[in-house]
Amino acid sequence: MGNLPRLEVGSKGRALLARLVFALLAAAWLAAPAPAADLRVVLEAEGGVRSDGNYAQIEQDPELEGEDEENLARAGFNLRLSYELPRLTLALGYFPSYEWILDNADVNGTTHRLDLGLTANLTRRLELRVRERLLSSPNIDLYSPFLATEPLAVPQRGDQLTHSLDVALDQDLTRRVVLLLGAAHTLRTFESEDLSDTETLSARIGAAFQPMEDRRFEVFATAGNYDFGSRSRPVGEETEREADVRTLNLAWHQPFFRDGRFRVEGGMFAVDSTRTLLVPAPDDGPPTEVTEDFEQTGWRGGLELSRQLELLGWNVGVRHDVSAGVGLGRATEVDSAFAGISTNIGRRLVLGLDGNFSRHQDLEDEDPVVILDRPGDRAIETAAGTARVSWSFSTIARLTGGYSRVWQESQVAPFEDLSYSRYFLGLALQLYRSGEEPEDPARQGETEDDDEPDAQ
Repeated sequence: MGNLPRLEVGSKGRALLARLVFALLAAAWLAAPAPAADLRVVLEAEGGVRSDGNYAQIEQDPELEGEDEENLARAGFNLRLSYELPRLTLALGYFPSYEWILDNADVNGTTHRLDLGLTANLTRRLELRVRERLLSSPNIDLYSPFLATEPLAVPQRGDQLTHSLDVALDQDLTRRVVLLLGAAHTLRTFESEDLSDTETLSARIGAAFQPMEDRRFEVFATAGNYDFGSRSRPVGEETEREADVRTLNLAWHQPFFRDGRFRVEGGMFAVDSTRTLLVPAPDDGPPTEVTEDFEQTGWRGGLELSRQLELLGWNVGVRHDVSAGVGLGRATEVDSAFAGISTNIGRRLVLGLDGNFSRHQDLEDEDPVVILDRPGDRAIETAAGTARVSWSFSTIARLTGGYSRVWQESQVAPFEDLSYSRYFLGLALQLYRSGEEPEDPARQGETEDDDEPDAQ
């Protein structure tokens, strides 16, 4: 794949957000009159305030260091859209916003959140599924589509961009056997030079067997590359690293009661890492680059259980896996757990509670060519919980609010030990609506899928 150059978050964000423009233009083109078409659109204007406790760890602005609270104002739009044809379904959520710190008007930033899902029956036997998610933000966003079920880590404030694209093809070979093909690409860039930009690219192949219509057994293998780019580092530290990752997986999923879903999977992973280090010369000459390789194997697995009723939805899950990390510049083992519940009280009041825990741990080096002094433990442990409420007090207005708590312990300098609270309050006004409630990209084609937090 080659080395990943250092990219500015803003330029890469503009390039990726160009895909959003294309998606919106495509949606507008698809919205032309067509038989049996179903277009649903909701556009809201939203404004609010937020207090982030002692999250004022902003080294770029010394005036804010030591402050007990960081108070922010926020204004933006919420666009939710879905478009359904007999053989194609598109669902999109886009939430741009601008926020500024009330204690210092010079500190501000723009957040973009995008969640796009597309399902198309290309032929009677071939189905295409596309899922794209993007988050560009100057700080941690607990309401991004990435953080509902993904591992979490809280870096210092600074622009960061996270992008994920997954494409899958399901080809029915027989009534009971399906060929599975897919590819995935992810990108994470950071403003802070203490964090490593990361790009991953992977492909997968497998097969699914359906002994019954609503039960499915899968076996699939993946092969991919993690590219952590190259950096200018002091002598004795890494300047470059990449990893080739392979996995073998088995999975089973079936309904859970009438309105739920159960999925369990397990398998093995193998990681071949290559890193380049600057090593001091023994004769006080210029440092030389030394490359060392190591391999690591382990197990991976996960369990998810969810149920979506008319007035109540919940989901829980745990996972152990290999990951490209959160800016560490190396592959890690990650343990994560998540849980969420949401309930509707009448037609106007929605209450929700969400929790997320993750722990990143370095893979152990085996037989390195060069051994230098390194910290023995680079774990990051993070937990976050949120209680939220949404009250639709009229047909075009709703009030949102809630409370979050974040804990983090880390032995990696860019990730501080944290313990802070977040309070938020917002007002959303509906500007335009067409049709019924748009479909959620995360639950596209699966009415029993996980319920995700409301956009805040």
